[in-house]
Amino acid sequence: MVDHNGLISIYKLSSSDSNIVFKTLEKIQSKNLEEGFLLSSLDSVHRYPDSVIYYYTKSRQFKGLKISNLDSIVKNRNIKNPKLEFISPRKWINFQNSVIGYDLKVGYPLSKISLNTDTIIEDSLFAGIIYSRGPYFKFGHIDQRNGKLVSDAYLHRILNIKLNYPFSQKEVGNISNVLSQVPFLEVQYAPRVNFFGDEANIYLYLKKKPANNFDFLLGFNKRPAGETRSVRITGQATIDLNNSFKVGERILLHYENLQESSPSLRILTVFPYIKYLPFGIGFSFDLNKFQEEFVNFQTQFKLNKIIGQREEVSLIFHNNSSYLLSVDSFFIKRENRLPRSLDFNILSTGIEYLNNTTNSRINPTHGYGIEFQSRVGKKIFRKNPSILFYDMNNKLNNEYDSLNANSVQLNFKFKFAIYQAIANRQVLKFNLNSNAIYSKAKILTNEIDRIGGINNLRGFNDNIFASDGYIISTIEYRFLLDRNSFLNVFLDHAYMRIISQEIKSPWQNYIGMGLGMQFLTNVGNFGLFIAVSKTENSSIDFSAPKVHFGYTALF
Repeated sequence: MVDHNGLISIYKLSSSDSNIVFKTLEKIQSKNLEEGFLLSSLDSVHRYPDSVIYYYTKSRQFKGLKISNLDSIVKNRNIKNPKLEFISPRKWINFQNSVIGYDLKVGYPLSKISLNTDTIIEDSLFAGIIYSRGPYFKFGHIDQRNGKLVSDAYLHRILNIKLNYPFSQKEVGNISNVLSQVPFLEVQYAPRVNFFGDEANIYLYLKKKPANNFDFLLGFNKRPAGETRSVRITGQATIDLNNSFKVGERILLHYENLQESSPSLRILTVFPYIKYLPFGIGFSFDLNKFQEEFVNFQTQFKLNKIIGQREEVSLIFHNNSSYLLSVDSFFIKRENRLPRSLDFNILSTGIEYLNNTTNSRINPTHGYGIEFQSRVGKKIFRKNPSILFYDMNNKLNNEYDSLNANSVQLNFKFKFAIYQAIANRQVLKFNLNSNAIYSKAKILTNEIDRIGGINNLRGFNDNIFASDGYIISTIEYRFLLDRNSFLNVFLDHAYMRIISQEIKSPWQNYIGMGLGMQFLTNVGNFGLFIAVSKTENSSIDFSAPKVHFGYTALF
């Protein structure tokens, strides 16, 4: 930058990208106004093959400003009137931003505001406001310039761009961030707006991104002393299909067997856009078998409504049924009371809220994600003939009746994750995952979550704990190798109450720590993590680390 007599400034920009140039000039103008150069303006532009030179007229510097027609500008607007005899240059900037910002939200993207000088007294400027709101624009159609990769209606919904609603610069400015979270789309160029008539049509330059995947995960856990084999191999596999019908849908099939004789199966289908309906639908089915003790069937139907970019709320209908495969006859005869695993069915309804502002689905560097779910329902305890066989004095039957008389149950889940870049290629992640069940009746072992392993508490065997209430927090440091690859060091801390062998333990601390890596290849993602653990009753055992590695093939 070169100054001439303090009045004209010369700015040379090597970039020819109009978006970068516009943002740079916006910063220059804002800085000039803040310093009191209230009449500064762009004088001329000279373009060269490798650069663009801008001549800026700064004019005189002022310390205060008196506006003669301020009331007429703020009238009928939700803008605070400064109501000062004189306002500072900074307050003038804030006022300008309020006026233009309001117009950008209500369909007037071309509004302009400037000062018309009346007189100058010493270091104060007396002026009127010249304000032009410009024409009104409403949102028009979305145009996928590289061919239709997904339904236009789906894009309208997830981008919160509503046909014939007032144009909003905020929604347009967030388009790239929102689309970065869509697993099957990649943004090639920044979106453009074409103003035609009274419509603002959005041009999107999209590219199909590999999002369908097949992955598997293997784990090696040390067996207890005395067993034939010293190491047990665990595993899981997933098939995840996205946008096969070009309506943004997802179809998932997941199978795992992380504990001995305890397989689980999950089927999930999500259609975020249904033609002619204001909401999407989702359906899931879960089958979980735990050794030779019980098998659970869970189904969930969801109606979801997108309420903002990357923000949605859902109405949930959930059913959970459990069937005992065997009963603990020794406990029943010894204690003469019902065990903690019973046959039951609970039909519940609730709400779910999701919000995600992260800048990447695979490896975020900033932003946060929130997931909250709350359900309420009535649990019915089904009387098991194998249990009542030991009911000699009708006590067990009366216990069943008492449980069914107090069977209202509340389920809460909350997840929160935040990512923050702390330096070049360095990111900190903080994660919180909690769950709680509230009921006057008995909370059963065969209805609560399984904790432990690569998915939530690393350093422990997979699904080793059964808990009806927990708070798991994670702090993780990542060193980025590239956009989708990193090395990490992590610490997982769980504060939870577990149920084991018919006994509910007090709340205790559990810690897992370790390191790992994730990197993207041409055909998929590969991850390797090593962790050790510690409880309140044991120290860290470095001789028995848990090793997990996984591979996700993308196609």
